[in-house]
Amino acid sequence: FCLLFASLQLTKKPVRSYEDLAESAMGRMGWYTYNIATFAQSYGACLGYIVVVGDILPSLLSEMGLPVERSMVLLIVTVFVIFPLAALRDFSALQYASASAVLIYLAFAGTLLALFIQGPESPPEPPPTLVKPDLAAISRAAPLSVFAFQCATSLFPIYQELRDPTVERITRVSAI
Repeated sequence: FCLLFASLQLTKKPVRSYEDLAESAMGRMGWYTYNIATFAQSYGACLGYIVVVGDILPSLLSEMGLPVERSMVLLIVTVFVIFPLAALRDFSALQYASASAVLIYLAFAGTLLALFIQGPESPPEPPPTLVKPDLAAISRAAPLSVFAFQCATSLFPIYQELRDPTVERITRVSAI
C-alpha cells in the first residue's frame, strides 16, 4: 500500500485508477503495459473461476441427484453467466451481482458453521494430511490464489473519496 500511495502523491493530476497511475508515471507506454497486463490478469481470473465451477458444480449436482457432465456445466456457465457479465455496457449493473455474491458467501459461511457445530459423523479414514506433495495440484491452485485479489482495482477511487486520505485510513478501510 505504501508504495502505491507514495506514487499516487507524486502525480500531477488526480489519479482514479491504476491505468491513470501507469500513464502518469510512464506515459502512453505505461498505459499500454497496464492494459495488456490487466487483460491477461482478468483472462486468467475468468479461466480460474470457470475451472473452479467445472470442478465443483458437477459433483454438487451429482450429489443432489442431477448427474451432468463437466463440459455441459462449463458451456452453460460460459454462455449464461460469463458472456452476459462480460457484455455489460454499464458496469454499475454489477452491483446486483456483487450483492448476490455476498449472500452466497454468507450462505456458505452459515453452512460451514452448521457443519462445524454438527461435528463429524465419523472420523475420516485415513485422516487427511495438511499438505499434499502434489506439484500438479499446487500449479493448478496457484493461479486461483494469485487472482483472488481482483478487488484491489478499486483502491484509488476509495482512497480519493476519504475525507482526509492517509495510508493509515485506507489500511483501516481495506481491513474492514
